[in-house]
Amino acid sequence: MSRQNKGRDARAPLDPAWQFDIAWLRAAFETAIPNVPTPDDDALADLAGTLNFWRLYYIEAEASRIYNAKVARAEAALAELRDTLPTIIARVRADDVAGDPFSTMQRPTLESLVTAIARFQTFSRVGSVNLRDWRWLLQNDTLPAVLQRAAGRDMGVTKGGPLARLIERILPVMTGEARSATAIGNQLIKSK
Repeated sequence: MSRQNKGRDARAPLDPAWQFDIAWLRAAFETAIPNVPTPDDDALADLAGTLNFWRLYYIEAEASRIYNAKVARAEAALAELRDTLPTIIARVRADDVAGDPFSTMQRPTLESLVTAIARFQTFSRVGSVNLRDWRWLLQNDTLPAVLQRAAGRDMGVTKGGPLARLIERILPVMTGEARSATAIGNQLIKSK
């Protein structure tokens, strides 16, 4: 893994019960953009609704991705069993015929298992999930426009500027990804 990509896919788990609210957003604005008036409660309430809607996408997409990964592991385990069980059952049958009492006990259960696994086709997966990373929120000025509308002013697009600092506070609780204001500023500049 190159140094640039280190941790790119790392996501912290998101608590589905947590939601953006006016108090949290006010604190985020005050921390990211000190000495500037904080948006009013109506603007923050609208912003909270929008951010919570987008956050729900990340929560559902991450849950689907985790479920599908478990299905893939289960299917791989079944494939491994399909490959190895014929060798094991052949040995148990031979030992049973030779009079081994332990093999005689094992054989019916093992044969039932081989039959069940051979009959089993696949698990159902949760639809195709395209878990978008944090950069998706910056495309077409999506998140920046919503934040600037809530702030009631243009915050500018600079490396480590006020908009990037605000997004830096929001990302970890929205997508589970932590990025620096500089990385966010670079991406904002690229997406312009």
